[in-house]
Amino acid sequence: IFLYSIFLLWRRVYANPFPVNASWQHCKGTTPTFRGYTCGLWTTFHALTVHTYIDTIKDNNVNALKPLKSIQGWVRGFFGCQHCKNHFMNMTTNILPMTERRVRHPQDMMTYLWRAHNIVNNRLHGDPSEDPQFTKVQFPPPFLCPTCHSGGQFSRRQVRNFLLRYYGSIKPHNRLRNRQLAFF
Repeated sequence: IFLYSIFLLWRRVYANPFPVNASWQHCKGTTPTFRGYTCGLWTTFHALTVHTYIDTIKDNNVNALKPLKSIQGWVRGFFGCQHCKNHFMNMTTNILPMTERRVRHPQDMMTYLWRAHNIVNNRLHGDPSEDPQFTKVQFPPPFLCPTCHSGGQFSRRQVRNFLLRYYGSIKPHNRLRNRQLAFF
């Protein structure tokens, strides 16, 4: 009941930010059944890791796993597609384990999510859920980041710089700039 009350408060204060029939821009598919919501989630997750990195770049005590574990926890608890959730949880625990060995430095949170997203894109390439006009490719494609590709391989440094530019330009939308939400 408490969380539902918070949800209703957010809907009221932020003028219903959870639309039932969203009109996607960047993530718009060729039909409403393609892209949209899942593309929006990945974009949000990438922006979260990039902005966490930007905000904590000078903090040597940052726990780089924390934002990724939050994403994993959100998927585990709230993602509605059980099949998708199972694949994500298997990937982050078995295929590409989300561990301190793999995510040591603040920039690793961005590159971990980038690698995970490309694993998902690879798995879903050719799947019936794939939008035929926006096929699943390894990201970023050469037309978006020519310097990210070298000899058929990704340059991690260039990919990291690309992620910072691409997702770092996403700014929080806040209609109530100076208003605070009180939860208690």
